Amino acid sequence: MKTFAYLGTSREGGTYRVFETLRDGLAERGWTGEFVSESCLSPAALNGSERDILEALRNHLGRYDVVIGNVFINVRLMNVLRFLPATTARIMVVHNITRATYLAARALRDHVQHTVAVSPRILDDLLQRGFVPDTTTTIFNAVPDSLFQPPEPAAPDGVVRMLSLGRIEDQSKRVFLLPEILRGLDPARYRLTVAGDGPDRDQLLARLRAAAIPFEAPGVIAREDLARVYRDHQSFLFPSRFEGQGIAAAEAMASGLVPVASHISGVTTDFIEDGHSGFLFGQGDTTAATAHLQTLIADPARLQSMRDAAHTRAHALFSVEHMLNAYETVITQATCAPQIPPRSLARWHPPAAMGPGLRGLIPAGLRQRLAGWLVYR
Repeated sequence: MKTFAYLGTSREGGTYRVFETLRDGLAERGWTGEFVSESCLSPAALNGSERDILEALRNHLGRYDVVIGNVFINVRLMNVLRFLPATTARIMVVHNITRATYLAARALRDHVQHTVAVSPRILDDLLQRGFVPDTTTTIFNAVPDSLFQPPEPAAPDGVVRMLSLGRIEDQSKRVFLLPEILRGLDPARYRLTVAGDGPDRDQLLARLRAAAIPFEAPGVIAREDLARVYRDHQSFLFPSRFEGQGIAAAEAMASGLVPVASHISGVTTDFIEDGHSGFLFGQGDTTAATAHLQTLIADPARLQSMRDAAHTRAHALFSVEHMLNAYETVITQATCAPQIPPRSLARWHPPAAMGPGLRGLIPAGLRQRLAGWLVYR
């Protein structure tokens, strides 16, 4: 049995669901996959120096045939890719479109056999930064088969159920736009569910209450409950400033929810057909987002046809079979590629590109505003 390790920090969220899909699907093809974080190390190793922890990680990962690392996750879990045994093949997955992510990916480029971009936008950006087409591939993150559900008829009460699901934070997800988007709608015609957790959850809920938005907030949704939650809604709110792909939006479309999403070139524009399988609005344009939701509320037939179109679109892009075939090809290429000599642990310090750099000197609030003005439009 061949083995792969998938590096990550949390068993919550979309990245871990990608691992579960890979683990379950590749098991039928002769692979055993394990999720590896620093928690797999002994307490003695974790209480050691930075170099001791890195050495323990390297030794632990050296038993796998392939190691799949994610950028940007944790400095040590990225840095360890540079020190793995030459016999261990290495694949890097780039999930986001931020400058910091690309800097870290560039620092790791020559220490992996293959790089996976989760959207065409990321692939284009990486190629512009010196990555090689033969060893850089776009693979959409798949939606589990259990979440592909044909849309059910809308509830007879005419109320449109809207869902926001995922990490609740404003810098990337722009969750604080939700009250502004919904404020102009008739509260008798819709209900909002805010599912998930994150650093801005309490403040978001306070803002929703202040705006008299009808909502419920069930917290983190267990994987076995996701299908039910998606099935109970008709529209998905996705006002993100930046995303690599948007796993929750893909899952929502598979379940027949109409995404109302911010325009992110090469990301949402590549899987949402504006006006057909969803709606797109300009970054921060809450007026346009409100108008799109008003269209769905006022026209039940349009809502149902767009739900069907979203479901069909998801089938074309996000099937598990397609993702597994693509990863199996990449893994085969990585294991057959020339071995990469490991760096000496005497040079264990991570490259500057993996740290905060000069942006770490800028206060977080100002950094967030600058990002919105200058980078993510």
